[in-house]
Amino acid sequence: MNVDHLDKNFNNQSIAFVIASYQPVKEASDLLRKAIKSILKHKDHDVSLWIIDIGSPNSDHIVNPEEFPTVNFIYRSFEIRCFGFSIGFKERIKEILKLRVIPKRHGSYANGYALNYIVSYFKKINYNPEYFITSQQDILVLSKDFFSDMKKKFLPKTFAVGMLKQKNISNEFEILHSLCCMWRFKYILSSKFGFLPDLPRFDVGEKIIIEFKQNGLLMDHFRNSYNDKSVLNLIEKKFLEIGDGVDRAINDRSEVIFMHLGRGVSKSVGVYKKKNKTNVKQWIEWCKKYLEF
Repeated sequence: MNVDHLDKNFNNQSIAFVIASYQPVKEASDLLRKAIKSILKHKDHDVSLWIIDIGSPNSDHIVNPEEFPTVNFIYRSFEIRCFGFSIGFKERIKEILKLRVIPKRHGSYANGYALNYIVSYFKKINYNPEYFITSQQDILVLSKDFFSDMKKKFLPKTFAVGMLKQKNISNEFEILHSLCCMWRFKYILSSKFGFLPDLPRFDVGEKIIIEFKQNGLLMDHFRNSYNDKSVLNLIEKKFLEIGDGVDRAINDRSEVIFMHLGRGVSKSVGVYKKKNKTNVKQWIEWCKKYLEF
């Protein structure tokens, strides 16, 4: 399935919000719908929203671009180079022939591939936003100040502002998680690395962050309940009702501006095994109760 649905106004918008999505089942599509609605509710005219979807089935449950005519949709079929081998194309083919099976989709590699694809796509259509937000579908934007609060944290030498600062996957470097990270797009274009992970040492976008930090550029972040539990003592009760395992980011006024379900696709297809964590149904019900969609 290959679909390009573009809103004609994107060239006038300086912030590109990109969601790398995958919709194997209806519940995953419902997560995407909630994310889109939360962004549309809180964004202004200067934000273009992009859905880059790699490998979702051609099924009635997936989000139809006609549901959101002002959103840009790029749907692409699953390709071998999404699989996640760190070896070359010929070597990948040899491995497939040797194993006699097609390697399974790997979430981090598919996510990194989707983000690399959209950067190349922007070059192709001559879209050069000032800011580039990388995300996935199990998120909610919860404040009209979300975008302005992020932009306020940019200094002249800041390359990115994120919802979460943490150690990288190998626990060697302080990085920003790529989820709802706002980057200066010009720096993305200048990087010698792409978004593809290099596991087990580097996850999505981590090599770019380390490269820029080593070049003397700056990053900033918001407080997040993922690694700062004191955040939970500062926020409204309704943001606690969502349950355990949800990440909540707050601005300098202690207002929740962002939430992340975590493992949304895995939860939607029933392969997530950790107990007592907020599930997709609870996430959807919370949206209906408090966001009215």
